[in-house]
Amino acid sequence: MQSENTHHNINHQDDEVNSEDLAIVSRWARKKLFNTAQFIYNPQTDLKINGPLYDIFCDDCGPQLVGLKLLKGQSQDVRYQYVESLWAEATKKRTNRITDGLNARRSSIYSAMQNRFIGKSEIQ
Repeated sequence: MQSENTHHNINHQDDEVNSEDLAIVSRWARKKLFNTAQFIYNPQTDLKINGPLYDIFCDDCGPQLVGLKLLKGQSQDVRYQYVESLWAEATKKRTNRITDGLNARRSSIYSAMQNRFIGKSEIQ
């Protein structure tokens, strides 16, 4: 009976996405992805699972993901499902951490550029 309970908890954890991993996705989008893609022109294609940005994310962040470390003894399929769940959660329409991260980075760069421009024009 206890082994059934343990098995149920493992399955339940597989369905949930670790909040630290969502933070990793956000940081990755702001810092690393921005160097590759400043804009996402076709979100349906670019953000799909096994799409170009998903593959880059897996390469860049796979070893850092807390959820994968917790699933270390699980099968490869379970680990793939976790990363797919994480990506699906991170790319939801209302709370898209990828586009939000890129937008935040663009905004900070534009603000810095504007401040430099204003500062230089005030000196002259």
